[in-house]
Amino acid sequence: MEPDVAPSATPQAAAASSASTADLLEKIGGLNARLERAQKEIQDLQTSDRSWVKKAGLVIGVLAGLVAIPKSVKENVQAWYDPPRTSIEWGKPLDFHYDVHDRVLRLDFPILASNEGTTNDSIQEISATLLSDRDRSAKVLVGDSDVQVKEQGKSIVQPISIESRSPRSLIVSLSVNSPFSEQALGFEGRRIVDVVFKTRSGKSITQKYCFDFDKEQGREVLDAKEMHLWTPSCE
Repeated sequence: MEPDVAPSATPQAAAASSASTADLLEKIGGLNARLERAQKEIQDLQTSDRSWVKKAGLVIGVLAGLVAIPKSVKENVQAWYDPPRTSIEWGKPLDFHYDVHDRVLRLDFPILASNEGTTNDSIQEISATLLSDRDRSAKVLVGDSDVQVKEQGKSIVQPISIESRSPRSLIVSLSVNSPFSEQALGFEGRRIVDVVFKTRSGKSITQKYCFDFDKEQGREVLDAKEMHLWTPSCE
């Protein structure tokens, strides 16, 4: 069987994308020109001999012209000059729980998502990989649909907004279904949980949890005993 090949973008789609980019750059260029004119007009007023009443009226007119700039253009320019500065602090413990009935392995861990920029951001996608440090070809993938995020005990849907200077404390849950759940528990050597967060601003934030699991601990998890790993360090 021949491998699936992703269809290439059509000429129409490429042209539309180029036109959209060109339109945005044109709007940004127009905004910069308006800002430069406004700055010059205000500087001229500061050095002119007009009465303060006339100056105030002209300043108000200049500011009114800036207010009329479309909101979307303002947001694009703001993001261009001051992009989001999103970061994620990874907490402990890393909790393991195996659902005997559904044969699902669940891994939970806390995070603190922050954004020190002035432009809002959001988490668009979360994915993870479970693999063996001894045999990197042995791996289990966890897709976006198998990830659940909770805040104060309540599930929240993606995308997850990360507003400027408003950190959020979240619990991330990864679900691994059978037969991959048993495969992940059967890995030999040190296990690695590699988690990737992708943001709207195009940033990918990656973190790894590492831990050792002997056969007895694996049997305990398979017997539906929850396990808390307080030091899942990869150092």
